[in-house]
Amino acid sequence: MIRESFVSTFQFGRIDFDVSKFLQLKGVENPSVFIDKTGPAHLKHAGPEQNTLSLGLDASKKLAKSYPNSLEKVENLISVTESPYLSFPGNSSRIASSLNLSESTYLYDLNAGCTGFIDAVSLSFKLKTPTLIVCSEIYSKRDLHNNKATGCLFSDASAATFFDPTKFELIYEDFVYKKNTATAICFNEYESLVMDGTAVFQFLNTHVVPLIDQAFKKHPTLTKFFCHQGSALVVSRIKNLFSKPGLNIASNIVKRGNSVSATLPILVEDSHKKDPINKDDLILMVGFGVGLQAHLLIIRPSHV
Repeated sequence: MIRESFVSTFQFGRIDFDVSKFLQLKGVENPSVFIDKTGPAHLKHAGPEQNTLSLGLDASKKLAKSYPNSLEKVENLISVTESPYLSFPGNSSRIASSLNLSESTYLYDLNAGCTGFIDAVSLSFKLKTPTLIVCSEIYSKRDLHNNKATGCLFSDASAATFFDPTKFELIYEDFVYKKNTATAICFNEYESLVMDGTAVFQFLNTHVVPLIDQAFKKHPTLTKFFCHQGSALVVSRIKNLFSKPGLNIASNIVKRGNSVSATLPILVEDSHKKDPINKDDLILMVGFGVGLQAHLLIIRPSHV
């Protein structure tokens, strides 16, 4: 029952991107040193025909095929992307129609980045009914200048997640944003995608780490920790600070890269294969980045 109450399928872009070759073309003499900090040696980029809607539909159709009973329960659809295929009405309308969801389904579109999945789970708890969350992002199409900081880190991907809040308890929630940092990771129609790596890492240390530390102090018996895969450097920092016996800190940054809002549901799904969520788990999930913002939840399977 736990498995079917929190399950994801995903779809990556179809183009293989070799990070080492990219760095060599950028004049980096020792790409492996750079990759040690970012994480992935290979990424996935969207093809010319792919966008956040098509990726989201592919992931959602996989979910419908693998878990048809779950889709029948959906009462809310939350689409999360910073790059909607249409400015309006948003991806949710197209996805709901393609999946033939009930016309009474509530549709939501969130313009959110790295906190987006946690934002959607939080909203699902407030709605109190089964929710389909579709996170989709294509940063490669925003990276017009092929910046090293972004080109070595982000994969294009979508994750479709069925989440039933009636099968879980929301134990703890916290959120923080740092003033005047909206341009630390940003894009507008006149510029390429930009990321200030130093500002992001400082935000990790000054805001995200204290947020997580406070959660651990309030709930020291945490058993699973799903942290946004910002980079290999970020994941290493988190593991060094919070590793302890009995706690599984999941990671897939090397294999998957950072896929923005889709990162956490893909991470949870990857982790499930080795260490599935069970009825006694106390689970911390935290997303952070674009904003600069961080959103943290602690949940556990309901024993009711």
